[in-house]
Amino acid sequence: MQNAARWHRLTAESVEPVRARLAPRARLLVWPDLDPDVAAVLGSLPGDAVTELVGLDRTGGLTSRMLDEVGEADAGESPPLMAAVLPDPDGVVRARWGF
Repeated sequence: MQNAARWHRLTAESVEPVRARLAPRARLLVWPDLDPDVAAVLGSLPGDAVTELVGLDRTGGLTSRMLDEVGEADAGESPPLMAAVLPDPDGVVRARWGF
């Protein structure tokens, strides 16, 4: 499947299994870990900006939803802490990604 986005909550134990499933030229974006204080996070949301909410579902999987200032879905994206692209098997990076 091309151009598919997937969320992974990485830990020291889960990095290698996730890495093994990534293909060359995959774009990786890194954000901070989830904050367990949901009430504080919701209380700190800006009222005039698009916000992406990421959380755990009942099975422990990650979910994501973009909200605009009135709580409706929107297609914006916030910048990550870090970004990278996996090289091809010969070690050369041939992917071009922009934000």
